Amino acid sequence: MKDRDPRISELEQYAKTDVDAYKKGDKPTLATHKELGLLFGYSPSHTGILLHQAGIRKERQGARFLLEKLPFPPSQELAWTVGYLSAIGGTAAGREKPTQLKITAKAACPKIPARNKFEQMAKTLLGTTPTITRHAHSDGRTSEVLFVNNKNTVPRLGNLSEKDFVNTFNERYKWIKQDALYGWRFVEGRFEASANCESRNNHEYGIRFSVNDTEFLNFLVDHLKSLGILKPRPYFIHNHQAPHAIGIFNDRDLKLLAINISSTDEGKENFLANLRKIQLTDRQKTPPQKDCKHRWFIDEPNGPTSDAMCKNCGGEKSFRNSEGSVFNYSLTNK
Repeated sequence: MKDRDPRISELEQYAKTDVDAYKKGDKPTLATHKELGLLFGYSPSHTGILLHQAGIRKERQGARFLLEKLPFPPSQELAWTVGYLSAIGGTAAGREKPTQLKITAKAACPKIPARNKFEQMAKTLLGTTPTITRHAHSDGRTSEVLFVNNKNTVPRLGNLSEKDFVNTFNERYKWIKQDALYGWRFVEGRFEASANCESRNNHEYGIRFSVNDTEFLNFLVDHLKSLGILKPRPYFIHNHQAPHAIGIFNDRDLKLLAINISSTDEGKENFLANLRKIQLTDRQKTPPQKDCKHRWFIDEPNGPTSDAMCKNCGGEKSFRNSEGSVFNYSLTNK
């Protein structure tokens, strides 16, 4: 009788350790049959047969199924990614279970820095580096398509397209609304992907978030209000039935948004920087909320005092500047 190849035992032990680490969340993905085969000198198909004979293939499938139901742990990076994906179509491709993000590169973001940030987030969270290919259309046109393909991690995101977003959010991402830091990172991701900065006569006038679904429009309006934005304005087209956008146009709300988010795009970041310098009138200011754990954004010194806005509640307060010294503006606003 032919002796058993010792590599088989090594493969089985390695695969078991791999599954245990995956179940514990110590690694984002399981090693593929191809990766295992390269390590131990077998073809991908032969590797699958060996794992099946050892009962490990079934265990690997069970681990994937369990983790598909297990949401990712909360993080600011994930909150940003959820906001970004909500604007560009969420998970697509994949028949019964979405295992692939398939996004036109233009939709992913026409601004390369923001797309690069998304690609880095995808690599960190999903364990996969996105790839860009060209897709040929029936009319002869071609367009870039960004793929994030991972059957282990992509299903854990859930469907984040606008149409299904609210249901997915309620199942997996309620924690975003329970912490303002997470809430603002979500808005920042959405801002990077779908917001238009509007100016009139070289003056910053407002911000519009593009929206295509009524339920999502109502969700985003409520979310912005929960973060202290007082007057997010919904826009509709086609006799007020089809949603179009959410606008923010008053100085107080624009400044609150600008001090809580940033952008990788130079033009958008310059726009936000100018909004942060808005000087509110006494009529525009709102008092700080008593039960708020304030995080103050301090304006540049203006005589003996400096105005400040709380990043959490949007309340305004004046601080006395130290005599003979300049207030440490940059340190205070980190």
